[in-house]
Amino acid sequence: MRMVVLLLSVMMVYVVLMDATVESTAEFDPYKVLGVTRSASQAEIKKVYKRLAKEWHPDKNKNPEAEDMFIKITKSYEILTNEEKRANYDRYGQADSTHTNGRGHHGFRHFHGNFYFDESFFHFPFNNKGGRDFADSKYTLHFNQYINEVVPDSFKRPYLIKITSDWCFSCIHIEPVWKETVQELETLGIGIGVVDVGYEQRLANHLGAHQTPSFLGVVNGKVAFFHYAVVKGHLMQFVEDLLPQRLVEKVTDKNNQEFLKSWHELNKPHVLLFDQVPSVPLLYKLTAFAYKDYVQFGYVDQGLSETTDLLRKFNINTYAPTMLVFKEDVEKPADIIQAKGMKKQIIDEFISNNKFLLAPRLVNQKLFDELCPVKQFHRRRKYCILLITGEEESFATGNEAFLSLASANTNDVLRFAYVYQRRQQPLCDVFLKNKDSTPPQVNLMMPNALTNVNELLPHLNVLLAIPYQK
Repeated sequence: MRMVVLLLSVMMVYVVLMDATVESTAEFDPYKVLGVTRSASQAEIKKVYKRLAKEWHPDKNKNPEAEDMFIKITKSYEILTNEEKRANYDRYGQADSTHTNGRGHHGFRHFHGNFYFDESFFHFPFNNKGGRDFADSKYTLHFNQYINEVVPDSFKRPYLIKITSDWCFSCIHIEPVWKETVQELETLGIGIGVVDVGYEQRLANHLGAHQTPSFLGVVNGKVAFFHYAVVKGHLMQFVEDLLPQRLVEKVTDKNNQEFLKSWHELNKPHVLLFDQVPSVPLLYKLTAFAYKDYVQFGYVDQGLSETTDLLRKFNINTYAPTMLVFKEDVEKPADIIQAKGMKKQIIDEFISNNKFLLAPRLVNQKLFDELCPVKQFHRRRKYCILLITGEEESFATGNEAFLSLASANTNDVLRFAYVYQRRQQPLCDVFLKNKDSTPPQVNLMMPNALTNVNELLPHLNVLLAIPYQK
């Protein structure tokens, strides 16, 4: 009986709101709200918005109408800074692309009072699996999932999480912004999550989220809260600001050699992205974050006069973004890719195929396991060739010979690596003194100039041939 009464009450509210729709829509004029003319530029709109948002923010303005005004300001800014929505409003008097004689579309969806109402508002707990937005269901997070999956993954990519509930009225007007933002962020590989406090109070408390709606970001296991007006541009900037600083170094004619030659010290390949935009693209920053343990990233702004020598040196065409990867040879790229509208999948594949030097230095067990994963049973055995050497000048000839050998044998059968014995004595002891029943093969030899793998056995200082499978 209570359910029927509740449903009837909701239907009455729905009818009343629909009757007020035309009048409310006519009253809402984004130009009047912001106090700008219909010919106002984006710069003018942004300037006015910043001033008004600061003036009417409910946390600072105690006027009873502050929250209502702040929402109207935010909505007005969202419409007038979106080319399509602004054109639709100028033409039809509403921001949505669909219209029926200027009276809305497909039912009830209009700005009214403090809320941006949508038919989805009427998805109650007895309808549509607990009332949660169907589009949000695939992003729903649970406590264990957050701890075991999201937190570890946040060390490779940032997450944007929405805190909501079935009965959050003020969540309704931000829904179009959320959906549009999620659609763009997902193509960049950013993690998305939704926490419904009605079902996941434990997770909400763990995150420190005590109100709905709210947004937070997670990167490197740390949580940061979003405190700005809910518009797509602000959410995108918030996600970008989550990333650590100096992920990507700006490279010019003056510092390019210093950047590329640091491969030996950093023990990483170096990647240069050439593009015509002054700021580093977000997709490239995200790639740099994901592969920060493997690759050093640099960015070349093709529009600067200080980069013309670089463009000429590497014969860069300016019609599309270009990515070069450098390994031990700083004068010649080891690989190159160029494409208009470079997508995440293409970049990931390119970096994954080039995330190791030709002969990297082993510095930890993780790197060794990735370079030389051992598997006993495989129809085609592959080998990891490890040079145990030193940093002193007396080892220089042998080290150069080993690098020459690696450069001449860039096939998938062999992988080359080296280790400085004084730095990694325990690791070397394992290789040289292991008494297990299946020790690695060890050959003690003298260094010399080498050109191919057939000359390897009679000339190298120390060789460890360890079967591995890719």
